[in-house]
Amino acid sequence: MTAGRESFGKGGGGHRIDGAGEEISFGESLEQSAERVQRALHKLDAGTYGYCDMCNTVIDPARMEALPQAILCLSCRQKVKNAKTQSSTG
Repeated sequence: MTAGRESFGKGGGGHRIDGAGEEISFGESLEQSAERVQRALHKLDAGTYGYCDMCNTVIDPARMEALPQAILCLSCRQKVKNAKTQSSTG
């Protein structure tokens, strides 16, 4: 998918796919976005910016460029997404 592409499904709920493939709900609050940015700034100060919070590996530089507030590598991001899907269906 391309950056900024909008998708509208059943029920009128929409989402946007950002440049890193992250789904961002239109309902995401400004406060939630600010929290993500603050977390990234904290990691920068701590010297851990660019490292995954779960597995401590370096996050792909292309992902960091596209989504500077990323705190998970793509592998761990997928694990979290899969876990959320399983918990909501089971």
